[in-house]
Amino acid sequence: MISRISIAVSLLLVIAPAAYPGEKVLVGSVLDVRSGELTDSGVVVIADERITCVGETEECEWPEEAEVHDYDDAVLMPGLIDTHVHLRAGFAPAFLAAGVTSVRDATSPLPEMQAARERTYAPRLQISGPMLDSSSSMLFMIGATGETPEEADLEEVEFLVTDSAEDAEEAVDMLAEAGVDWIKIHNRIPRVALDAAVERARDHEIPVMMDLGMVASLGLMESEVDIVAGAESGARSNEHLSGLALAYQAREGDPLPEDLDDSLINEISAELAEHDQAIVPTLALQMQLRDPEALRRSEFPAQAVLEEGMAGHMAGLAGMRERMADFVAADAHLAESVMERLLDEDVLIAAGSDSPAGLYVYPGVGLHMELEALVRAGMLPARAVRAATVDAAKLLGEDDIGLLESGAHADVLVLSCDPSRDVGCVSEIESVYFSGEKLDREKVVERIELDQDK
Repeated sequence: MISRISIAVSLLLVIAPAAYPGEKVLVGSVLDVRSGELTDSGVVVIADERITCVGETEECEWPEEAEVHDYDDAVLMPGLIDTHVHLRAGFAPAFLAAGVTSVRDATSPLPEMQAARERTYAPRLQISGPMLDSSSSMLFMIGATGETPEEADLEEVEFLVTDSAEDAEEAVDMLAEAGVDWIKIHNRIPRVALDAAVERARDHEIPVMMDLGMVASLGLMESEVDIVAGAESGARSNEHLSGLALAYQAREGDPLPEDLDDSLINEISAELAEHDQAIVPTLALQMQLRDPEALRRSEFPAQAVLEEGMAGHMAGLAGMRERMADFVAADAHLAESVMERLLDEDVLIAAGSDSPAGLYVYPGVGLHMELEALVRAGMLPARAVRAATVDAAKLLGEDDIGLLESGAHADVLVLSCDPSRDVGCVSEIESVYFSGEKLDREKVVERIELDQDK
């Protein structure tokens, strides 16, 4: 429940005329998100929901009857990818309205995920289902339901209690059978259970993501797996830079003061790079908890609807922030301190908002806030754009989203300026194309259904 669990270089092809009904041609400045370079007189040709040609106008052909949309100097870029959300079917349309065309859910009820996939307006979706944690999970403290794999009904339980290797293996088998795309690990899982879960997930060819706890989520209490140990296990991604405070403390550092030991930060960063650990830092979540007005909330069509419908949920987050201000500040400071080193180490960093678990980090708009947060933390705008497109797609193991290339899904944003120079331009959306169809964003917003009890 939202209120309880805080929650690709262009390939140029010349195609023959004719072929496909409903062919579209988008004309404008085409952004190569890998290089950050613009093709000023560019086109994106679309047929059958896929891109068939990208390049300069003379390099692509299309039939006379094709539907041509000339956007002049506007920038064409791929649809955005949010790699950490807690999705509900009711607010799924809000992502599309904000240009977020693909998401990875980081633990939500399986029936809710099925409902989201059946929505008329919903982004492409990867799911994880109930997470794995221990019998001492802090989730029990907030009323979440957790049961052992032997006892659990996957359609109802919120997490699976896995204190042993055997429990972890059984839990992964159950989730694999249920068709999840990811296994999610939570912060008090024993190391033996984590290692067993990662190994069994590898057998099923399912990647693992980890939330190993932060200072504010009691990640220094009863947790035995820190961010480095998680990387050593072979898990694919670390969420929130979780387990960072625990790793810092294990090296005899105090994670609470503002003056941190650079040598320890450097040591931890180098070890993460050595183990090829992908990071989804969710910096907007941390910045907003430290200062609710830290980041700009773009005025998208869905904003007013979301603010009204999630008022109670956000009030609860505000109250939590006030009670844990010092811990929240420590987490944000640690995250910001390590980000520069991770960028220097060229660690794969993917953009994820954790919406709507962050204070005022609403679905859709939250990813735009995360891009601003990444730039504030030292990312160049072009790399931040990569983090929400091609690098995010790499994390998700997808090669047909997050880029404008022949064969990719025809998810295209039309922007009024170049986001590789100013990341705020990602919010300057003129049009959104999803699977080749231009969305009426106002109608998409009308499909949002919010229930504060969920």
